[in-house]
Amino acid sequence: MTHDDRETGVRGEESDLPPDSELWKKINSETEMLRRRTTPMYVQQRILSSLPDPPAKAQQQARPTKLSQGIIGVIVIAMLIVGLLLGMVLRVQ
Repeated sequence: MTHDDRETGVRGEESDLPPDSELWKKINSETEMLRRRTTPMYVQQRILSSLPDPPAKAQQQARPTKLSQGIIGVIVIAMLIVGLLLGMVLRVQ
């Protein structure tokens, strides 16, 4: 039994199916035809015209946030206090 015999057995011996070489030629030609297909210009223009306009760029760019030295000092002291309290709680357990 050859490779082709096994395939025809799987197909159920349907005689209306083209041989494998013809089937693949047809698949390849249809695939190539679909690859070459392009969207008509009027359809492309309708699609592009229906898209919303991009948002306008802000006139003024946002300034980076700067923290004053006083605020940074308060944050550092608060973190030290939290660390000390956490250390005391963990040491007690």
